[in-house]
Amino acid sequence: MEYVDWASFAASFGLVIGLILVTLWGFKRYGQMQFPKKHGDAAIQVVESHVMGPRQRIVLIHCDNQRILVGLSPQGFAHLGQWTSDATPPDPSFAETLKAVDPSSE
Repeated sequence: MEYVDWASFAASFGLVIGLILVTLWGFKRYGQMQFPKKHGDAAIQVVESHVMGPRQRIVLIHCDNQRILVGLSPQGFAHLGQWTSDATPPDPSFAETLKAVDPSSE
C-alpha cells in the first residue's frame, strides 16, 4: 500500500473512534434517552424525567390517579412531592422550593 492509503485509513479510523467517544460521552452526560411506551394500560407510568447531575435525576410518576415526584441518586431515592392528577402542582417555582428544602443549593 502507498503512504496515502495508510494516511487515509488512519484518518478514517480516528474519525470513527472519535465519533464513538463523543456519543458515549453524550450518553453519560445527558442520560439515556427515554422513549414513551406505546401501551397506555401500565399501572405505573413515568411521565417525565429530568437529569439534575451526573448520577442524580428527578422523575414524575403517575400511579392510581396520583402524581409522585421522586429524586433518584446512587444512594437511593427520596419522595419529593405528591398530588392528584387533576390537581396542578404547587405555585412556587422549582428553584424556590429547592432553596426552601436545601439552603446550601444557591
